[in-house]
Amino acid sequence: MNLITKMKHNKNMTKEEFVKSLSNVKIVFGNGADLYCGLKTKYSDYFETKKTYYSNIIRLFNEFKAQYDIENNPKELFRLLQCGFGYNPSLVKNIWDVLFCLSFANNNNNVLWCDVELKIHNSFIKKSAIEKGCVDFSIIHWDIVNELVHDYNRSTHASPEELFVAMISNIICEEKNDKGYYNFYSFLKYELIRFEYLFGLYIEEVTAHTSDLEKKQKDLLNVLSNINQVVSIDTFNYSDFYGAPDSALPRHINGTFVSPIFGIDRSLDEYENNFLSNEAFNYFKTSRRMDQELIQNNITKQENFDNVIVFGHSLNKQDYSYFYPILDRIKASDSTSNSCFVVAYHIYDETKADSIRLNIKNSIVNLFSTYEKEHLGLRDARLLDFLTTQNRIILYQI
Repeated sequence: MNLITKMKHNKNMTKEEFVKSLSNVKIVFGNGADLYCGLKTKYSDYFETKKTYYSNIIRLFNEFKAQYDIENNPKELFRLLQCGFGYNPSLVKNIWDVLFCLSFANNNNNVLWCDVELKIHNSFIKKSAIEKGCVDFSIIHWDIVNELVHDYNRSTHASPEELFVAMISNIICEEKNDKGYYNFYSFLKYELIRFEYLFGLYIEEVTAHTSDLEKKQKDLLNVLSNINQVVSIDTFNYSDFYGAPDSALPRHINGTFVSPIFGIDRSLDEYENNFLSNEAFNYFKTSRRMDQELIQNNITKQENFDNVIVFGHSLNKQDYSYFYPILDRIKASDSTSNSCFVVAYHIYDETKADSIRLNIKNSIVNLFSTYEKEHLGLRDARLLDFLTTQNRIILYQI
């Protein structure tokens, strides 16, 4: 008798007992796993440490924008930008800080890491797509900034934010003695790697100062599953996972704190109808992982698995290209398969219980609907019905 049939016949079997009966389990951790273990690795946690720095960026931009509004003509702007608008080099250290600061200035507490990656994605929407009226949610586009850093007179369609970023880019390059017609996209990638490095130092410090971390991680694994049946662990977190058994050493999907990866999911480019700049490829997560593979000597062996337990991940579309092969592996569309996809969750605030559950449900619906239509090419929209009636999608509160 398979597990699903067993669950149906045994009315006294709890959901916890069923989940812990699953064999050959892959665990997938998102940022919620860090938070559950007491690690302060939310977007708002990290950017709180930059609060004064970001306030200075906003102040400088507001001063620039006020002058922009008064002197709204190319010649005067060109003069302002050439002289750096009285810019103090110590105020801005990284061009990506400017993008994130101006993008999330009024919403830091509600922004997730997937929103940061989406902002990177949107910044690469190409100029031709913008001019054609493509749906766009970015205030800064690198295609336009790339033109401006070489010729401020090409400012007809530029936003104040883009002019400001172009000015900062040129000044940072001058400070590094990289004057003249530098390759802007090489500079942009170098700046992102620098941003990642500083972020990694923050994660390292937070991890070192979180008490009883290994115990908390082991306790989490024991709550989620029968640890003896865990064959692999994938984590989207940059922090180390000390609680893993030797038989299932964790694989870091987006790098560790030593070399974290911020990037674009390949499926997002397809989702947005290829509106991205050609330069965006170097910022796809796939490309970034390949960059790391070129210099790494070790590899984490991946064991076969039959069931999946996801905890602390929002199942956002930025990571669909990761989850599609997972769903293929458990044969989600095969009626003869008994493999389960478990989404475990924790109510961290009882006042938000309803919204937490609603977000989880919507995330599952979106993932499986897109998987069915875009990946499998099916249009019946019945996959989710089939999986839920067969108890192959399990929502498990811990």
